[in-house]
Amino acid sequence: MIFSTADGATPGFTTAIKKYAGEVVNKKFEFRTLPKNHDLFAKELGTDITNPPSLLGLSNGAREVWIHSSADIGADWQMRKFATNSFELGAALYFYASGNSTLRSKLQPLAVKSGTEQSVRSATVALIDYPGNSQPEPGAWPRMAKLAKAQFKTDLSLASVKFADLDPKKYPLAHLTGSTKFQFTPADANDLKNYLDNGGLLFADAAGGDAGFVASLQALFTAVYPASPLESLPPDHPIYTGSMPDGIKIESVDYRKYWEIKLLRKSHIPSLQCISTNGKFRIIYSSYDISSGFLGTNTWGVLGYSASSAEKLGRNIILYAISPSATATSAPAPTPAP
Repeated sequence: MIFSTADGATPGFTTAIKKYAGEVVNKKFEFRTLPKNHDLFAKELGTDITNPPSLLGLSNGAREVWIHSSADIGADWQMRKFATNSFELGAALYFYASGNSTLRSKLQPLAVKSGTEQSVRSATVALIDYPGNSQPEPGAWPRMAKLAKAQFKTDLSLASVKFADLDPKKYPLAHLTGSTKFQFTPADANDLKNYLDNGGLLFADAAGGDAGFVASLQALFTAVYPASPLESLPPDHPIYTGSMPDGIKIESVDYRKYWEIKLLRKSHIPSLQCISTNGKFRIIYSSYDISSGFLGTNTWGVLGYSASSAEKLGRNIILYAISPSATATSAPAPTPAP
């Protein structure tokens, strides 16, 4: 996340930031004024911003990637104007970026070191492209591909693929995510069904845990398999047991602090759901964010799994999808009450 501030409250610098930030991040994202009830100003972060300053925010749908102040916040810090909100804002920015935690030390870099072992398998993941916000975190899967090479001896290629071009022979695993409500078409549902019925596996999650996209996914699944509702993934499923070669056993997971506060509960039980037909699992689904966790970051405001747990789940989902025995091993578990 970038924080910028206009020295001397110079309007020209704010104009330049508005122009170039979209080119740096993504032209389809635009600055807007942060609402007074934004997570950045929430008391859960341990700050007390009673009268939030006017700030511009550029979001990718899952998190703020750029925050800009047209006022000279730096001058307040330099002149020690403790009577303003500027120091509380600095603390809020720190806790927002770190997920209300501490930042990594320089001995824990996010960069993934190249693996030294020879890869024993390879596959291409189809990142489904549609007119909505289909890849809010473009760096997530490339980093996961590096982890695949370094940690579980898998050469992972990535391809942006339309629904109509999904081919299970090319792409054993397809990923569908988004951060806003979107209405998929009957043609999308039909193309996805053909892909799944012919052996493909879909992994879907809501980036940031967005409720609008959760509803969109569930509507799509109903259109694809109207007679097969979502069920809890069985506890003995290979994605949890890690029974595939190079898989890992996932006995518990961690959710982000934001998840615990917003849902008013703590849990270490993974909550994946699935759809299976004719003895084969077709869809692995999470209403909570997994894929942006592949970045390894812990930004506040994301309703989902911690980065380390997201990486473990991603690892086993990949290995399960490309394993020869990617078939149903037991009946789905009953869906627990909310």
